[in-house]
Amino acid sequence: MELGISDDGQGRGVSCFDFDRDGDLDIFVANNSQSPSFFVNVSAANQGNHLSVRLRGKSPNTQGVGARITVNVLGITQLRELRVGSNFASQDPAEAYFGVGTATVIDVLRIAWPDGQISKLLNVPNNQDLVITHPQLP
Repeated sequence: MELGISDDGQGRGVSCFDFDRDGDLDIFVANNSQSPSFFVNVSAANQGNHLSVRLRGKSPNTQGVGARITVNVLGITQLRELRVGSNFASQDPAEAYFGVGTATVIDVLRIAWPDGQISKLLNVPNNQDLVITHPQLP
């Protein structure tokens, strides 16, 4: 199946993120000595539900880098660890993306913060962009 991505440039950096906030990841490619390429994901195959999670952490780690975020949905566990510097000459946003298929809610969303604190949310509605604050912040 052709996905519509064609870039014969000398890619030097790539970033995958949900540019249009529709639940699927889009791709930005920085090319060497050429214009960048941007691919918006419009695939009809991406009709499932999703959740994105950003963190508001304690200073100096205000994005919660190093946190481990897990979701449990219909007996399946997915794990993402927030990180930076994820790609050569580029990076993805400090945001966790989860595809949850046909599930209507996330049964359990758990954040293990870098300082050992734990946040846990139950029955989280899907198809949203959550920002979760560290338990010790207002």
